[in-house]
Amino acid sequence: MMLSMIKRIFTIFILMFAVMAVSDAQTGTWSGRLDVQGTKLSLVFHLDGDKPTMDSPDQGAKGIPVQVERSGAGKIVIRIPSLAATYEGVWTIRKIIGTFTQMNMSFPLTLAPGDDKPKRPQTPVGPFPYVAEEVSFTNGDIRLNGTLVLPEGYSRQTPVLLMVTGSGQQNRDEELFDHKPFAVIADALARAGIATLRYDDRGFGDSSANPLDWTTEDFKSDALAGIGFLRERFDKVGVLGHSEGGTIAMMLAAEQKADFIESYYNEGLVYGDNKMYTMPLNKSTEVLYYDKTFFEANNLSVPTTWDELWDVCAQIKAIDPTCYPLGYDAEDNWFITLCEQMETGFTSAEDGGQYLFNNDANKAIVKELREYYQKGYFTTQELYGSYTSNLFVETTDKRCYMCVGSSGGASYQMSNNDTPDGTFAFEVGVAPIPQANEDNKRTISQGPSLCILKGKNTSDKQIYASWLFVKFLCTNVDFQAEFSMASGYMPVLKSVTENENYAAWLARGNGYEYLVAKCVKVGIDGRDDYFVSPAFNGSSTAREQVGAMMLKCLSTDTADVDKLINEAFQEALEECES
Repeated sequence: MMLSMIKRIFTIFILMFAVMAVSDAQTGTWSGRLDVQGTKLSLVFHLDGDKPTMDSPDQGAKGIPVQVERSGAGKIVIRIPSLAATYEGVWTIRKIIGTFTQMNMSFPLTLAPGDDKPKRPQTPVGPFPYVAEEVSFTNGDIRLNGTLVLPEGYSRQTPVLLMVTGSGQQNRDEELFDHKPFAVIADALARAGIATLRYDDRGFGDSSANPLDWTTEDFKSDALAGIGFLRERFDKVGVLGHSEGGTIAMMLAAEQKADFIESYYNEGLVYGDNKMYTMPLNKSTEVLYYDKTFFEANNLSVPTTWDELWDVCAQIKAIDPTCYPLGYDAEDNWFITLCEQMETGFTSAEDGGQYLFNNDANKAIVKELREYYQKGYFTTQELYGSYTSNLFVETTDKRCYMCVGSSGGASYQMSNNDTPDGTFAFEVGVAPIPQANEDNKRTISQGPSLCILKGKNTSDKQIYASWLFVKFLCTNVDFQAEFSMASGYMPVLKSVTENENYAAWLARGNGYEYLVAKCVKVGIDGRDDYFVSPAFNGSSTAREQVGAMMLKCLSTDTADVDKLINEAFQEALEECES
């Protein structure tokens, strides 16, 4: 009797232990793969606690709430309300064997303990030959956290890339399905000597944030803040983006292109094949310098058209019969500018290059200029024998009261201040050159552009280094500002005028010691009117020949002016075509 009771108690204990063991076994993490018509789909169930969940890693879904029911003999039912799906299985020591059902379709699914994580052997593993700093930067009220990877021996001259993620809330590694592509790329770039900054998207990890409140413009603004952060430590900053991040990179690049003064940037496209060959470094133009003190004393108006210019020349000649009222430094520039202003044709890059200047309209222009030269209204650099700025600053001998010359040569147009009291001889005024047509204002653009030439043994690294250097010279606002102030040439970026030091320098411009700043300001204000003549094999010859033609037509003494001009034009054309 006693022995029988003991056996029953022991049997009940065994059954209770088995039930408890089954219940405990059906907790923790279990994973398996559905085979849906040949497509493998991983499912992971987290059955601990009172809030069990399911993940679908292949679909990027995590934390889907589930309901779990356990019963005797190892049976388990998992319901997924949001998917209208159910999993029913039976525990068999090391596995749960069962069926996944959704939309009246059933698929066998066997679960095994643990998370079925795919192997990602490309994820970088230390120790690393570089430094990784945890950093943060702000964009208004938004704080962005990231990782700055610094290659060994880095300096301010080390190139650095800002890494911008694709659409959707992503962390700095752009992690997806346990892949960490940005971490992999940053590792590779660091080993190649390039620094990177990758950062978590705004609102990442903040359950109260609503990504739908933000647009691509917001994320672009974040990227700009990151660029600003990097520029405090590096001179060469670029952007690398994926998906939406790539779009943001292109938007930023487009804005960089848009920052160029359009006429300057387009100079690289003047070769007739719509390809970009050069990048603008800095520029000058032609301006009209005039003796402001003399003009005000004699109630003269600053000319804005060529007709007004000749009227002013006549007035000045009446006041000072021995002078040249106007000095024009470059005969070739003058002819080309008039062709452009009057739309009479100079050259074209079409069909490999065309010479268009030999026409009746241009001959009439030159004939009129000859008449004014014969009246003593002007001289030129070649006719006078040196730059006409020498005549302009002269105060005791024969001189000129107006001079058309390069804005980059403003320091040579400054009046002398070697008087006993140190005052300047006269105040210099600066104005745009006269125009022929108010509706077609055109002023020539001059100054250096940069290109990269590849030699036979040039390496890819040398090309890349050259490009980074060119990019720095042409797009760094601080450099452009400093170079302009030092040289008197105009910056090629619009945003340079927003530079605090540069804006203050421009504001000091006057007709005396700060004439250079005043001249640059006039040049910047006229940037919408600039042009360059087309470039092709033979275009420089055309410039030389029209300059020589101008000299011959202006200075040759002849009774048959028309014959002289026709022959001079024809000779210039033949030299170009030879």
